[in-house]
Amino acid sequence: MRNRGIVMNKMLFSFAICFIALAGCQAGQDNTSSTSEVLEEAIGIEQTNANKENDDIAEVVIDQHNYDYSFSDYPILSRYLGNFNKPVQKLQSLSFTHVINDQYIVTFACHQDDCSYLLIDFDQASSFLLSDLSVLTEYQLSPDQSFAAFLFERSTEDQTPTHHLSVLNLETLQPVELELQEEEQLIPRPNQFQYPIRSVTFDTNQIITVESEPISNSGVRDVITTHWIYQ
Repeated sequence: MRNRGIVMNKMLFSFAICFIALAGCQAGQDNTSSTSEVLEEAIGIEQTNANKENDDIAEVVIDQHNYDYSFSDYPILSRYLGNFNKPVQKLQSLSFTHVINDQYIVTFACHQDDCSYLLIDFDQASSFLLSDLSVLTEYQLSPDQSFAAFLFERSTEDQTPTHHLSVLNLETLQPVELELQEEEQLIPRPNQFQYPIRSVTFDTNQIITVESEPISNSGVRDVITTHWIYQ
């Protein structure tokens, strides 16, 4: 009986050892599985970030010139493109009008004839919103090509056109203030769609000449010619 008890104890001891070893192997497999899952998750995150980084850069071809378009550099236009299932394809379909060097007027968000206009500089990776819900009637460069004048039109309820003149410094892509020359008749600045403008002409010495129609109820019937200082 004693020998039989010893044998039973040895069997129980061996079984216990095997159970512990088996449990250890299982734990090892669980740890290996967990480690594998962590690695796979990390690789997936890295690939996702890489894809996002690639998606943030698009190539746009304008007049046989290739430009990199970073969606983060042009937030206004990129928000508009984000409304479409294929933003890169929509970007390629937009109208780009060359101004100078790597600067273009981008026409987008059109409703019938009224559109939004953005001046984009691919070299500086910056842009400026010129106007919303209007029609670009003309634009021109200053004699030294450092400034540009953009004339936009809107129609009032009685179909009378009014205009907005925006003059930009092309180096900074910022608008400049217009001030009347001394002894000129007082008239509102031509940048608020307040009256019709016939023509805009850059002169020398930082002067721009504006020919405008008389303001309603002003009593003036002749075309008004004013000279504005820009700098």
